[in-house]
Amino acid sequence: MFQVVVALNNILQVSNSRKMRAPRVFCAFILIILMSIFGFLFKLGSFSNYIRPPFKAHSATYLHVQNAHSHFGALKKGISTPHNHPSTFYKTWNDNTAFRTGDRLMPMKIVIWTTFFGRNYSSKLLACPSLRKSCTLTTDRQQVAEADAVVFHFWDTPKIYNRSAMPSVRLPHQYWVWYAKECPENNRNVDLTSYSGVYNWTMTYRNDSDIPGPLGSLYQIYNLLMGKGLKENSTEKSGLVVWFVSKCYKYFPRHIYATELSRYIPIDVFGGCGRRICPRANNTCKDNIVSQYKFYLAFESYSCKEYITEKFWHNALKNGVVPIVIGPPKSDYEKFTPPNSFIHVDDFESPEALASYIKMLDRNDDKYNQYFSWRTNRPKLIPEILGQWCLLCTKLINTSSAEKKVYTDLERWWKGENYEFCKPLVLTDNIFDVNYLTHYNTNSSVLQTL
Repeated sequence: MFQVVVALNNILQVSNSRKMRAPRVFCAFILIILMSIFGFLFKLGSFSNYIRPPFKAHSATYLHVQNAHSHFGALKKGISTPHNHPSTFYKTWNDNTAFRTGDRLMPMKIVIWTTFFGRNYSSKLLACPSLRKSCTLTTDRQQVAEADAVVFHFWDTPKIYNRSAMPSVRLPHQYWVWYAKECPENNRNVDLTSYSGVYNWTMTYRNDSDIPGPLGSLYQIYNLLMGKGLKENSTEKSGLVVWFVSKCYKYFPRHIYATELSRYIPIDVFGGCGRRICPRANNTCKDNIVSQYKFYLAFESYSCKEYITEKFWHNALKNGVVPIVIGPPKSDYEKFTPPNSFIHVDDFESPEALASYIKMLDRNDDKYNQYFSWRTNRPKLIPEILGQWCLLCTKLINTSSAEKKVYTDLERWWKGENYEFCKPLVLTDNIFDVNYLTHYNTNSSVLQTL
């Protein structure tokens, strides 16, 4: 713009010479018109956030992904702002040159790039009814050029970053989302270091994720309670302790603990590691059995930060049963689950001591029922937790396209700076090797009452 003004000023000076007869007024008139045109174009550029340009494979709007770090190779020191979050594992900055492809009046588009554990997503999983006019979700890779976010499920990406497995182009405004519903131990064979500089957001069960999607919550469980979706608790039950379990690797701490616990108290074990009584996908069958017991072993395979799964929320609480838990620290359960709703094994010196406590509760109805007092004492403030896709949609809507973030050390963000987010565990290469499996014999009298 400055160069144009200088050039036109030179024309005005030349107009005073004898060689140029055009009046100065005419040149000034041209100058005013040109400056008006350039001013209009400049303002038009400010509205680029609201324009969805047609896809052009070689447009300057797109960045060809050359390697894991290419998209962020343009990060220069001058881009960083004082508003950066002090994190060792990711960087944030403002970039006003990036813009979204979509008009704010048009739905945000989310493309699911990968499958989900090798299977296609069902329409039930990809749903957010409350925001269906604000976001569209699709598994059609052909629409990636129009996407505001692209989601990659950890299980279905290469164990080591491979450029050919990712989209070939990447819009500057686009957010790439790393999606994991399993704990760090379940992706221990993935070299997350090779994915440094690839992902902008994380979507996991953990509360510190960009899009937190816990596997259960106070909001969900109390809504089920209000809608009569929880089975009634009762002291008149025919069974004492039950466990449905399918991963039978005998060196899991839960199996070591359960084996010792079974020396002092009977445990009815069903599923792949015990008596097969229900088809794997038949939750109704499983729920009908569990609800006949007073206690459920909600034992996680891995003890990782905030990793509280359906074993606790669905198998136990929903069925009116007290969960006995092995998993993350007790403080995590106290933070995220109904108060006084569970028994944590860490509170007992040994499995024998826990067995004695369970026998006492079995004899004392008043003390047993105290584990259900949460049902009639709903907290006044419960954070609303929508489904993960709704949360992703909401974040896209509420985040300025100038706000940038990239995970520079996804490995340690996920596993801990000193790998402390999961308890150490020695695993063989194949935890399903028959030589390392355990099995429980169950002859339950409860089945005769169903």
